[in-house]
Amino acid sequence: MQTGTRSDGTDRIAPWRGPLAAASVIAAAAHVPVTGEHLEEALYIGVLFIALEVVSVALAVVVLLRPSRAVYGTIAVVGALAVAALVVSRTIGLPLIQDDIGNWTEPLATVSIVAEAVMAVGGWIAAVGPASSPGRTTRSGLVAGFIILALGMTATGFAAAAETAEADHDVPGMEMEMEGMDMGLPLLPSPEAA
Repeated sequence: MQTGTRSDGTDRIAPWRGPLAAASVIAAAAHVPVTGEHLEEALYIGVLFIALEVVSVALAVVVLLRPSRAVYGTIAVVGALAVAALVVSRTIGLPLIQDDIGNWTEPLATVSIVAEAVMAVGGWIAAVGPASSPGRTTRSGLVAGFIILALGMTATGFAAAAETAEADHDVPGMEMEMEGMDMGLPLLPSPEAA
């Protein structure tokens, strides 16, 4: 097994470790909020989401602790398969979830496809690309990964909130009770009263 470490102990593909670990965690996190509904709607999709979540988190840990071209290649394959599944679900559809056809603007789907595309492309580049220059350190890759993780998890949180609000047909923060509140504004007659 060829590892990502040179004979001098430096990591030859260090710049990809952090970003790929972050993208893997984000891909997993983007699926968690919708796993339950998919287990009810289409059991096999829910089970595949759980598998993707577990594998993605495991790959994030492995790429940080034991990076190798094989690990990077595995991340690339998992990311590419996830992107392909999303594209199929939005184009020709998948059994039991035909309602996703044409639904390209789902916030969590957007977060997941970006993370999975980073996994696919970055993993492939790290797996087959040339070694990084000797001046590159693991620190730069980990810092980039931390930044990507922070932004991605924030985007995942906003996307999950947006999907929840859309499902509930509510606007976040607008659930206040209006009964008994006199704002001194004239009331319009209801259509039933006319």
